[in-house]
Amino acid sequence: MPQQHYIRAMGLIVHYGSASFAPALAGSLYPVVGLLCILLIDLTTFTVAIATLVAVNIPQPSRPDANQQVLETLTFGRRFIWNHRGLVLYW
Repeated sequence: MPQQHYIRAMGLIVHYGSASFAPALAGSLYPVVGLLCILLIDLTTFTVAIATLVAVNIPQPSRPDANQQVLETLTFGRRFIWNHRGLVLYW
């Protein structure tokens, strides 16, 4: 696989891997540990994810000038999404 596609492939693996692995794991653990334990595991992983987002500094993009037109900004966004074909699927 070309190196330029590594990030895209990793995103697909993470998304689809967890979407199929987590329910299968929960289904196999249910008879052993019960529903309450599965819900506690889910709540714990959710808490860790939120804590990570709170702890990490996410840089904010700079604001456009007041003179820039809203239509110009929307046109740029549409053109960017259209030129990056992988994003068109989500639009």
